[in-house]
Amino acid sequence: MRHPLIEALASRRVEAGLSQSALARRIYKSARAVSHFESDPGGRQLLLVEEVARGLGLRLALVPIEDDAEQLEEAS
Repeated sequence: MRHPLIEALASRRVEAGLSQSALARRIYKSARAVSHFESDPGGRQLLLVEEVARGLGLRLALVPIEDDAEQLEEAS
């Protein structure tokens, strides 16, 4: 099972109709890097960030920003 944040980002990519290659071009990374990111089940760095946040009494969350959502739709 993937980390919930990775799952949410991968789902958003699919909902936006973007391939891993298209997303990679958009963020100036290789398709292999995007694939590796999406397939990392533990999300080791995300798990560490989540643990640090939890230790500080915080919780990680993705919050859609309307401007970014509009740009994502226009680009697809």
